Amino acid sequence: MNIKILHKQLAIIVGNGKNIKFWSDHWIGDGPLNLKFPRIFSLAVDKDARIVDLRILDDSEWRWSIRLRRNLFNWETEQWDNLQDCIRDIVVNENFPDKVIWMFNSSGNFSVSYFGKS
Repeated sequence: MNIKILHKQLAIIVGNGKNIKFWSDHWIGDGPLNLKFPRIFSLAVDKDARIVDLRILDDSEWRWSIRLRRNLFNWETEQWDNLQDCIRDIVVNENFPDKVIWMFNSSGNFSVSYFGKS
């Protein structure tokens, strides 16, 4: 079985963020954030952080807390702003686990017959 083909058929649904690696899992957009925002990733303090590690409750409001090794140069701020735009509306729900679903089946469950059709 080709793992790349299988991986393209899966989607990650963010729940509590405990099982999703913020930078390296494909959980938002068209690929992992480390590939979409390579400069910011190279400056990130915690490259293995999970979503739950980077979301904090601040005065009853959720915000992202991505620590960088140094302040950004002017030419890096556009990529930072684009990252912030990308993740701004992500909702983390502490009451539900993260979930991986099979995109080509209405139930979201994997089946060999649906894999053969995709």
